[in-house]
Amino acid sequence: MAICGLILALALAEPAAPAYTVKLTNPAEDRVDTAITADSVTFTVKSHSGIGTGSIALAQGLWPKKVVLRFDNFPALEGFYVDNGRVRLDGGLGFGAASRDSYFDQGGKQGAKPVQAVYHLKMRRVKQPPCIEVELPANLLPAVDKPLSLQWIDAYR
Repeated sequence: MAICGLILALALAEPAAPAYTVKLTNPAEDRVDTAITADSVTFTVKSHSGIGTGSIALAQGLWPKKVVLRFDNFPALEGFYVDNGRVRLDGGLGFGAASRDSYFDQGGKQGAKPVQAVYHLKMRRVKQPPCIEVELPANLLPAVDKPLSLQWIDAYR
């Protein structure tokens, strides 16, 4: 009976609040701020040179429904990729576009039709505060301890 009570208590226990580990290749020039809400997390990338790499890992808890990478003060995002260890998604948002939806097949090849796409990467330009936001597809997010690798290249400054 005691074992059944313990199993029930574990099943009813709330999951641990999510926590993240961020690693940057050049922490002297780059920084990532994390803002967590009940159903989303936003990672704000601040990069002095506009070119950088890093990783984000879920240290505990579960990924929320919405995960956004915000590139602070980027006039454009010439190059970007996110890699979960199984698939890599590449994208960018040039000067002329307000937003861009990119669709990918299971292997990460861009150009899939929206109804057939496995991954949907959403990018948009925000005027205030000036930034580029990239919403990651939920099915791209890895399990605990599996990092997302990132690379970004801003427009020429």
